Amino acid sequence: MWREKSLNNYLDKLASRSPVPGGGSAAALLGALAAALASMTANFTLGKPKYKKVEKSITKILKKAENLRERLSQLAEEDSIVYTEVSQAYRLRPEGKERDKVVSKALRQASKVPFEVVGLSFQLLKLNEELASKGNRNLISDVGVSVIFSLAALETAILNVEINLSGIKDKEFITGKRNTLKLFLKEGKKIEEKVVKKVEKLMKK
Repeated sequence: MWREKSLNNYLDKLASRSPVPGGGSAAALLGALAAALASMTANFTLGKPKYKKVEKSITKILKKAENLRERLSQLAEEDSIVYTEVSQAYRLRPEGKERDKVVSKALRQASKVPFEVVGLSFQLLKLNEELASKGNRNLISDVGVSVIFSLAALETAILNVEINLSGIKDKEFITGKRNTLKLFLKEGKKIEEKVVKKVEKLMKK
């Protein structure tokens, strides 16, 4: 759907009164942008005599980054689909236990998309940590942008998980998800801070 449209079309739709795409889709797109930057850095590293020793590692990084870019791009579309299902569930009448069950089921399903974005964004943070050490130094600022985007995608996806959890009454389900999100966020921030400091240091050399 969105991947077949132009960037301007997507942004126009995002800015409009249309309920989709929304923040969840934008979070996934931000992750896809981060992955694309990681791929670019890897591509500019491969084939360079100076980086011959890390070529195998960079090849693996490129493959992972491209897989992440593809999946995150897909999730930018899937988020719109699951949000539409949630909206339809809320419109059911009359209100009662049956409606609550349908809404809860839709919210659980909807939370899966941003939750996956969180996990994939964390993987991107780890990839950038490796790229900061092995990638082409001429693209070190792009590694910095990618790692910042990766954390931003993770944080914004967490917000979208939370908004879905707020409508679910299963406390055990909610607690499990939130505990996992806290770990991703805590470790993700550490990686981002470490990589940004390294990028800034290398840029000054």
